[in-house]
Parts: sequence; structure tokens; C-alpha cells
Amino acid sequence: QAGGAGGGGAGQAGQNASGSSGSGSVGDGGDGKQSNITGSDVFYAGGGGGGSNQANEAVSGAGGQGGGGNGGHSSQQGQAGTNNLGGGAGGCSQNYSGSQMGQGGSGVVILRCPTSIIASTTGSPTITQVGSDSVVKFTGTGTLVTTRF
Repeated sequence: QAGGAGGGGAGQAGQNASGSSGSGSVGDGGDGKQSNITGSDVFYAGGGGGGSNQANEAVSGAGGQGGGGNGGHSSQQGQAGTNNLGGGAGGCSQNYSGSQMGQGGSGVVILRCPTSIIASTTGSPTITQVGSDSVVKFTGTGTLVTTRF
């Protein structure tokens, strides 16, 4: 029997499992979407890798680019997705007996606008300059108030 298929990412479907053992028995997570809103190329929302199907199998699906967690192998749980990238968690091995599963990574809100129109912010955003723009990155609650839009 095949192991777990990889979860879909924002930019690519996850891989199906195609065999009953070895690397073909699990699927990799799909890649997320790449963005350069911050001035650097970053992937967000990668899919989680599939978990293995056999107790002693040392292979699992890789998480997709953008914070996807790797799947579990042997008797392990899948890895959590990366926080602030919105990656999906990897699937657990078929023989994982624990009650705690990997969690998906928290998301992020990123806004880019001309610095001259920002009136105020609340919360604790990270603000960086990219040319004449401000990149405002929220990893928790907060607001951005502009003078015009």
C-alpha cells in the first residue's frame, strides 16, 4: 500500500504516492507562491509532505517551498509548518501512535505602499523601506491607517 500523498501548496499541487515502499511510497508537498513584495523573493504557503506507510521506513515526503513541514517516517509525527510563512504540516507516519500532530504555520499579512501615505500603525508590525515604499509586515493583530489611498 502507498503512504501519504503530499499536501497542495498555494502554487503547486502535492505529489501523489506511486509505490508501496521507498521514495515512491510518499508524495512531496506542493510549493507555495513566490512573492517579492518585501524586496526579496520568498515562498509562502507550501504544502506538507506525506507520511510513510511502514514502521521501519526511513523516507517521508518533503515539505514544499514556503514552509511546508516534512512528513513523518518510521513511527514519527509530521513536522509543523513554518510560522509566518503559512506552510502546511507534514502528515504523520501510519504507525505514529501519539496524540499530538504537527500544526500548520501561522500566516502573515504584508502591505507595501508609499511611505508618504502612512499615518499610523497599531500592533507590532515590522516596517522596512524599499525605495520610496514602506513594507509593513504583521505577524499578529494590528492596523495600518493611511492618509489617502
